[in-house]
Amino acid sequence: MIYKKMIEEEATRRLAICEDCGLFDNKGDSCMVPGTAPCCSACGCCLAFKVRSLAAECAHPNGPKWRAVLSEEEQDRIYDSIKYDPYSPTKKD
Repeated sequence: MIYKKMIEEEATRRLAICEDCGLFDNKGDSCMVPGTAPCCSACGCCLAFKVRSLAAECAHPNGPKWRAVLSEEEQDRIYDSIKYDPYSPTKKD
């Protein structure tokens, strides 16, 4: 449970940074996948997913506003161990 709480706290922190950024697209005009707003105009990623990926980094063209905190391998190990699905973060076990 501690990992899930940590992931959600980091996602909240990251999303607040994104919401204050000029590249935040709340309407979804620049989303890579239509219907996944809010997203980032720089990369087109759905922010609901990207901010929960601890191996992801902000794609701001002037430099990341937040960075990865884990490697992809570390993230996958943790997600597997706690059965965490970043596509359904509020899903109960």
